[in-house]
Amino acid sequence: MSARAMMRMRALVKRNYATERDGFNQKKVDDWRIQNPALPCFAWAGPLGGRHATASGVMVLVVDMPGMLLPKSADLLSGDLIVEVKDRMGTVIFENMLVDSVFVRERHKEARLKAYAELEG
Repeated sequence: MSARAMMRMRALVKRNYATERDGFNQKKVDDWRIQNPALPCFAWAGPLGGRHATASGVMVLVVDMPGMLLPKSADLLSGDLIVEVKDRMGTVIFENMLVDSVFVRERHKEARLKAYAELEG
């Protein structure tokens, strides 16, 4: 099965267009706008949300970073916000994930995601 045939999910993507910066070169006010309302994708969250590993006799939980396959032509950048990912039935699978990195593969793009929580000031 090709990567494109697996992309049965749809993601709502927003991009931060804020331009005003503070003294620490951080964006003062977020200006999230819809970049793509229905980006074809396939998203996953690792095997069972994580795996157990033993380090120095102590068992720890290692969580796999969620990922997403995208068409090679998709306009997705590091720092974009995935508001929600829906399956083909319209059920929300993931919400509020920030794009950590985007890799260009031979026939598709792969994005690594991390949880995003908007902090109230």
